[in-house]
Amino acid sequence: MRGALVTSVDQASDAGEKGLRRGDVITRAGDRAIGSAADLAAVVDAAKKANRPSVLVGVYRNGRTSFLPLKVSG
Repeated sequence: MRGALVTSVDQASDAGEKGLRRGDVITRAGDRAIGSAADLAAVVDAAKKANRPSVLVGVYRNGRTSFLPLKVSG
């Protein structure tokens, strides 16, 4: 499994409110496969620079991948 492991989530954040939780693995963000936290940060930075309000991320949990639009803060 390649991706960025979620180690903590602020439950009051957009990600927390949408159900992201500790132990999830982010495998995609935007149109890119994610192999590390640095990959995810690069996609988020690019979204901020392009003034996009959110990034669609693929979240792997319990053998399934679901997709969530997560807000990016400027």
